[in-house]
Amino acid sequence: MKKFLKKEKFTIISFFVLMVWGISALISCKGDMLVSDDPLILYYHLFADKNLYYLEILAPIFIFVPAIYQFHKEISTGFIKNSLTRMEYKKYLIKHYINAIKKVWILPVFCLLMLLFCCIYLKSFNFGSGIEFYGYLTGSPDPKYATYLFGFMSVYVINLALQSILYVNLGLLYCKKYSNFLINLILSYLSFIALDIIVEVFVGNLLLARILNIHNITDSLNLFNFWTYYNVISLPFSIIYSLILVVLSFLTLIFIYKNKEGVLIESEK
Repeated sequence: MKKFLKKEKFTIISFFVLMVWGISALISCKGDMLVSDDPLILYYHLFADKNLYYLEILAPIFIFVPAIYQFHKEISTGFIKNSLTRMEYKKYLIKHYINAIKKVWILPVFCLLMLLFCCIYLKSFNFGSGIEFYGYLTGSPDPKYATYLFGFMSVYVINLALQSILYVNLGLLYCKKYSNFLINLILSYLSFIALDIIVEVFVGNLLLARILNIHNITDSLNLFNFWTYYNVISLPFSIIYSLILVVLSFLTLIFIYKNKEGVLIESEK
């Protein structure tokens, strides 16, 4: 047990901080005028009007730290060379990538628990009972999702998991090059922000809207919109979009780490 706690300390800390943050946001709702006993409305109230709003911006960090720490440590300390005397390079990479991917449960489970706590807080499981407010209250679900809320929430959780994989891939990009873990985190986060700007502004606004005359797609490309799904084209599109980002980031990861000698040279610096 002690070994497990030591190995997963950053995972535990990350999830614990999220839960404390979420519960404190829920407690702060005391005294708020809630227009419905629909748990989804309260859930979106937390992410739109309470301080959980900032999770949209900070979410990658809660995945970066627990997912990449061990791999970064092995490369930055040069321990990778000892590991490769007992294991093939490809198997070594696969092992650490799987260990990193295991952290993608953090955000989906946190959100599901927060939705459950919203039910407990309201003493209600009347999902959809506040449908007349959908689309009108800040951050509330679009009314078109009201007829298939289970499907909507399933897509919500799946996309959070896919986005978490994207965070993992971005976090691993710089482990090879930088021995300072803080620099790694900063560059990974800046890469996430840069990716959002590229796909939303350059791809959405410039390429698709102005050149190809394809409009109303910018919000669907917004990486922060996976928390509210405001004005997105469709739920299937959002899943496909997430998958594309995951695949492209994974291919980039393969390209960066394909050269074993290059990785070893970097680990010696």
